[in-house]
Amino acid sequence: MSGEKRTDGLGINPDEVIDAVYEGALEPSEYLQLFEAWDRFFLDPAAEDGAKVDQRIGGARELEPHFRRAARIFELTLQSQENEVQSIIEDLKYAAFVVGADGRISMHNQPTKTAFLDCGYSSIFDYAFNADVETRVKSFLRDQNFRNADQQSDQLCVTGEHPETGQNLVFVIEPMTSSSSATTALVKTTSIAWNEDNERMLISAFGFTQAETDIIQAMINGYALKDIADQRGRSLSTIRTQIKMILQKTGLGSQKELLRLVTSICFILDERTPTASAVARGTDRQGSRIETLRLPNGRSISYVITGAENGQPVLVLQPTTRPDFTSRVRDAFLQANLCVISPIRPGSWGTDPLPKGRLRDDLIDDYAALVEALDHKIECIAGYCSGGLYALALAQKLGPRIKRVVLIDTGAPLEKISKIRAMPRTERRTFLTARLFPSVLLVPHRLIASDFHRSPKGERKTVEYFYADSPHDRALIDVPEFYQITRDNIAYCFENVPQLVSAVVMWAQDWSADLEAAASTMDLHFIHGDRNMLFTASDVEALSTRYQNVRASIIENAGQTLLYEHPDRVAALIAE
Repeated sequence: MSGEKRTDGLGINPDEVIDAVYEGALEPSEYLQLFEAWDRFFLDPAAEDGAKVDQRIGGARELEPHFRRAARIFELTLQSQENEVQSIIEDLKYAAFVVGADGRISMHNQPTKTAFLDCGYSSIFDYAFNADVETRVKSFLRDQNFRNADQQSDQLCVTGEHPETGQNLVFVIEPMTSSSSATTALVKTTSIAWNEDNERMLISAFGFTQAETDIIQAMINGYALKDIADQRGRSLSTIRTQIKMILQKTGLGSQKELLRLVTSICFILDERTPTASAVARGTDRQGSRIETLRLPNGRSISYVITGAENGQPVLVLQPTTRPDFTSRVRDAFLQANLCVISPIRPGSWGTDPLPKGRLRDDLIDDYAALVEALDHKIECIAGYCSGGLYALALAQKLGPRIKRVVLIDTGAPLEKISKIRAMPRTERRTFLTARLFPSVLLVPHRLIASDFHRSPKGERKTVEYFYADSPHDRALIDVPEFYQITRDNIAYCFENVPQLVSAVVMWAQDWSADLEAAASTMDLHFIHGDRNMLFTASDVEALSTRYQNVRASIIENAGQTLLYEHPDRVAALIAE
């Protein structure tokens, strides 16, 4: 910004923040510069001297129009990008969608929604690929040269099964780059109806033998050459010789070209788009059952059922993390004889989006209607992280039927702002801004989300950012399993940034009144890790002596990923 730099009454230059917020809108990967400028302008003075907070908030409010304009610039850029891509896929009669480097679906046409999304399948990896095909797809999407995909003409053609119908599908994946440099790929898919017509067409056109068409069919179904050899009782060299003969008959130079030719013929012979059964009942490939219920108000809400089918029913609320859990967590629920019911947040996996307005109140109404409609006799509600606040509110709404609330990694209410000032820097930045100036929070989270979705590098940068000040969790994400868990949960959060921000703002407030009201009528059980840097274990322990009917279990050697680090311990405590 040209001219003499100005300062506010505390000697801080607001122009630095203004420059940084507009730069972030144009280049989201620069969000750390915005955070540093915001820290110098707002966070550091507010943290160092509480007497300056009011003056600092006043100075921040003068910047609010700039944050709104930057958000508008960012939204217009994204809208232009999305309109460009959407126009490509919306007129296609077959299912087509756009995925990021993580395989999650970001844009889609109506056939995709009908066939896949309405069944709760939101990633290309939700489809039943065999191990070899899945590895090839992941490698293709995560290639380091993928960001220059617009200069490439290569495609990947693979096959898999619809996870619900078992129907054979072909996926043609084309790399592409958007106007915002986000890493994406266009996926076109349709059914493969291998039948006698396919065989007759291939035999007639190319003079294939029955053995050769059988090999082609196996390749279309995603089998590796070794598997084909084993199935047919032949050596690998024999199968390779037969494939060479097939290529000679077609005049093609590679197996990839062969698959493209054959699948094209299948498209011509069978142009049907894959269909899905009603979403009312389905099973994801991870072993959790997904169901959808039509509420009395006409809205639909989906939920995941995990663990022991006839076990102790527990409603688990986790608005900012994936509701399908990991295999270790599911096994722990099963061993603890828990039937876990986890509602899927609005706008995801078959749950209708909420209308604009009272987010928390509307969510609580949906959860209450779900509990009333289920046959399960639910007496316990659990909440994970910010979900604990929803659990308290829901328990109060449902009244005497709820006997116990379990709060996992929710922490203690932030009654005094000094508790936020004592947090590590990254957490302090988020929670102090959410507490004192929540309107600013949306822009930086949109920038982080955009950078996260661009590439594996952006993913790693984001994961490390969130755990920068937590040594225990920072070390844990170097383990591939826990990195994947964290990355998947962040991706789920970033599917709806306004909902995420709303949950954080609610979490940053003083919710001790809700806690006290619930503790007067039911048992509350806090489960917390001793290495959690966001909320201290000592503050959580203190709640058990302060409030009636409150107990605390502190898990040793556990941080912010408590549920995933120690699932057996958490499940056992829930079941008590």
